[in-house]
Amino acid sequence: MVRAAMHIISRDQQQPPGMTVTEFDRLRWQRDIAAERLVEAALQTGETIWMLSARIAIAQGAVRKTNHSDDEANRFSSKIMPKPAVGKLLAAVFVDDQPIIHQQMERIRHHLRGKTVLYVPLARGGRADRVFAARMRERLLERLVAVLPRRGLVEETIGLVRLAKKLESRRPPGAASVSEFDRVFESATTALVGRIVASAPIAGPSEAEPSSVVTTQRILDGLAILIPKLLETWTTHARQLRLSVLERVRDDKSFQFVKEFIKHYGDGLFTQHLLTPSSLRSILRGGVRPYLERLIKQDSAGTDWRTSDSDEDGGSKQAGPVKLIEAINVGEISLKQATSRLRLILESVAENHSEYRDWNSTTTQSDRGDYLYVLLEFLRIKAEYERIVWTLRPVSMAHRVLVRSGATEAASAWRQRMEEETAGTANDLIERLSVLQQKTGVRLASVSDRVKRPFTAMLEQDEIESLVEPAVRELLVGEPEGAGGQLETHAEEFLGIATGSGVEVPDWLDRLSITVDRVLEEAETGGLASDSERQVMPSTLAEPLHWSWLSWPQLLDAVSKKQGRL
Repeated sequence: MVRAAMHIISRDQQQPPGMTVTEFDRLRWQRDIAAERLVEAALQTGETIWMLSARIAIAQGAVRKTNHSDDEANRFSSKIMPKPAVGKLLAAVFVDDQPIIHQQMERIRHHLRGKTVLYVPLARGGRADRVFAARMRERLLERLVAVLPRRGLVEETIGLVRLAKKLESRRPPGAASVSEFDRVFESATTALVGRIVASAPIAGPSEAEPSSVVTTQRILDGLAILIPKLLETWTTHARQLRLSVLERVRDDKSFQFVKEFIKHYGDGLFTQHLLTPSSLRSILRGGVRPYLERLIKQDSAGTDWRTSDSDEDGGSKQAGPVKLIEAINVGEISLKQATSRLRLILESVAENHSEYRDWNSTTTQSDRGDYLYVLLEFLRIKAEYERIVWTLRPVSMAHRVLVRSGATEAASAWRQRMEEETAGTANDLIERLSVLQQKTGVRLASVSDRVKRPFTAMLEQDEIESLVEPAVRELLVGEPEGAGGQLETHAEEFLGIATGSGVEVPDWLDRLSITVDRVLEEAETGGLASDSERQVMPSTLAEPLHWSWLSWPQLLDAVSKKQGRL
């Protein structure tokens, strides 16, 4: 499958004569999708091989649940363990064979040292075999951190997260590489928080069983230790990522150069034709500099591209970028500067195209290309909001586990704590947005709706989704009574917080619809799990595993150990 992906991605590198830009862009998109699906199928096949290897190891008696003595552990360590190590490790995890788990973990850590987990995407010229190898390693780490906390291996999970981050120091050559560390981190965070929830009701030696109030406080105390460590690591990772191209012009001084560029050369350049998704993809893939060089060449050849009535697709085409081409020809602006600023603007529109559609359909300024900077002003505020949301993801991951595991009191207290700590930042962004709206006379519902949401909105959405299952259960069996009404009330309240732009269905409503469809399908096919059996883990590998016994003092000791960043 990987070889097939390599063969597909090597085809159609150049636009065939007679094929339009739009058709070629569609062809390349279909080619990339086909290659990516083959790589994903190869990854799933690799995971299946892991599971089959684990099943064979269990069947052969290579692992077993025992309380091994130190002598037994040493005896196992002295043996040369056969391949595959991953299959044997998973088998040991399934049966809770602690000595074999530690032994195989050491083998896998040794194997991963010096390997790369970053990759260049296929669409940017990456090789399918290298993409597969890097993603397979990341997938292995993701699966392991999801299951190890269930066997009480908290420190080992933290160590794997640190290893995953350390492996990113090796960067592949070529274009900007992609990291999947966020998947490993989310899987680990979810599992560690799940471990806290599972251990909170467990009493230590000679202790009475804790009350619900004590259990809730334990959960909050555990999170107060774990989440700051997670946030430190996550913030370090987030700084290394560019969530939006507009983060390059975060300060006003940098943005002023882009603003002046749009004012001087935007008329006739930033047309609706240029800013269509297919046109943007074509220019950005082919390169902005070659695009400008092509226009300059056409201008030098006397080609009548400036006032052409139709484009190569047969559609209407507006006047070309006369001012920009003339400015480059006379040296008013260098080709390098023009390329850099035009690329940033086109990438900004491409990554925020739903907001561009809102701008295009609701404002009169959108008719003029030299006013496009107003849209970018709004998008800069949105980019800052999204950066904060991204930074707070460990907080929302923890909350999601709390609501899905039924720890409603702890979840409510967690939301309240987050609201208190983020209210000032949220108000500052809303104030900046209000000032910009008054200054420009423009209101973009798609941006305003997003920025005015409190940062706890994503937590409240988790709570709404957690109410779907009880509501469906009430619909089918009549209990718990009032669950449907509770879901309806919370959804109506949330509608006042996140109404959407009016151009597209709000993203939270989309997610809620998907959740409802999934729960209804589960109810029709196999029935719904009880609250105590509700899945709190994101990985299917972890679903059949029970939580091994780990007392609260033991867990608190493991989480509290000073290990630096996770």
